[in-house]
Amino acid sequence: MRDLTECQAFVDHLRGEHIRVHRAVSDVEAEITGAVSPRDAPRIKAALVKLRETLSMHFAEEEEGGCLNEAAAFCPRLAPDVEVVEREHTSLLKLVDHLIRRAEVCETEDYVESFRRFAKTLHAHENSENRILSEAFGTGQLED
Repeated sequence: MRDLTECQAFVDHLRGEHIRVHRAVSDVEAEITGAVSPRDAPRIKAALVKLRETLSMHFAEEEEGGCLNEAAAFCPRLAPDVEVVEREHTSLLKLVDHLIRRAEVCETEDYVESFRRFAKTLHAHENSENRILSEAFGTGQLED
């Protein structure tokens, strides 16, 4: 049987990772919201690149045996859910890459809506990660 303090360490780590991701998303939102001209595009692009780097590191850690794999090892019935979540990583990174390439048109409503859809998709992804840890370790639903 696994020690509950060890399980809590996984939960706390994932919470910390999600806080970093949320900050990076918030930084992009702040730049997009404040954009008034094409001159703002470099700042938006820089915030998006930082978000992409944050996500890339977060996803790599998960795929290399992070918290989700620990949850699946502890509760094997969750292994298919972990696989689904990990398969989403590539498409999420591709969406960020697309937003980075389009940063020059950041002041358009379509661009802002594209970012909002991405943020919503990312949030759903994080909720799936939270649910997996909650089910595996019995920690209750994690809050975002």
